[in-house]
Amino acid sequence: MKLPRDLSGAEVARRLVGHYGYRVTRSRGSHMTVTPTAEGDQHQVTVPRHRDVRIGTLDAIIADVAFPPPAQADSTGHPLRLM
Repeated sequence: MKLPRDLSGAEVARRLVGHYGYRVTRSRGSHMTVTPTAEGDQHQVTVPRHRDVRIGTLDAIIADVAFPPPAQADSTGHPLRLM
């Protein structure tokens, strides 16, 4: 898939929020953290607030959204809850 080269970090976050059910949970300095609003899905994606997001960074964000890391489990097989 060919990735767009003219997306800003704010536009990437806006698309994650508008189309994929994420919400901005933290904004500090030049980065934003977005998390999904679905229950049980607790991964976070960090989006740089840069004017033009680099292709490698955009590719990593897309991979993290499409294939979130698996939930960790304790010795009984139950998912770990960090909060």
